[in-house]
Amino acid sequence: AIHVTDPRAGCSVLQSPADFNSRAQRVVWCSDFGNAEVLLSVGTAPRRGRQVALWDARNLAEPFNKDMVDTATGQLFPLYDEGTGVVLLSGRGDNTIKVYELGSGCRQLTSCTDMMVAGEPLCSIAMLPKQSCDVMSVETMRVLRLTTTTVDPISFILPRADHLKQFFMDDVYVPARSRAMSQEAAGWLSGANVAPILEELKPEGVAPLSERPVEAPKVSKAQVTRQQIAETAKEDKKNVDNFNRLQQMAVQRSKYQGFGSKGAVKGVDAATLQSDDVSDSEWSD
Repeated sequence: AIHVTDPRAGCSVLQSPADFNSRAQRVVWCSDFGNAEVLLSVGTAPRRGRQVALWDARNLAEPFNKDMVDTATGQLFPLYDEGTGVVLLSGRGDNTIKVYELGSGCRQLTSCTDMMVAGEPLCSIAMLPKQSCDVMSVETMRVLRLTTTTVDPISFILPRADHLKQFFMDDVYVPARSRAMSQEAAGWLSGANVAPILEELKPEGVAPLSERPVEAPKVSKAQVTRQQIAETAKEDKKNVDNFNRLQQMAVQRSKYQGFGSKGAVKGVDAATLQSDDVSDSEWSD
């Protein structure tokens, strides 16, 4: 069962039904910077396989969203990135990292493309703080993958055009939770609730993407080719129209124009009416 504990009171204030999953579960709190109060749990399904479920942190009577992950048996490790709303699931003995996206308010879990990892099977996995990411390479997450012999870093990088990487992607990186504490222990024990300190991830001296100069629209090769084809077709049509017009003029000239001293003979070419003069003596033997 899942328990929600009040650390100030030192007791459990909420508990999920024991018959939902009697085996071990792992739970992460998905708060979306205080905009949601959702618990994400992973464990073994009642019959077989592994499942993931979303719970309202104020009501653990039943999950409002649950889904089967696969039919494997290894214990799943859930990782949640608050900045992007991405959930990573990977289990002991797996070579696959399953990627999910939490919708607005963490109410909907959408499966994305799985990530295959070469090498030895996984023993455990952990996510590093957002401050460890290379923001200029648009690295959104960095995790450490533990095997029996190695600790392998894995980066999740968002593809962006090279000419845009000189800017800070402020459409991708929201302020992250700072390492600095927001209040002293005495204040917390007295019942004060203070929001965590957030810090910007933009490196000093780097312009944000939202402030980049407006570029002139670029014409693609396909558009250039289509334009050339249209211009060629237009020129060919013009030549055909000119040829047809000249041909019609020639026909009209042959029908209605006279042939000098021979007079106008309708439908007869002037060349056929001309012949060389022959004397009568040339016809005699």
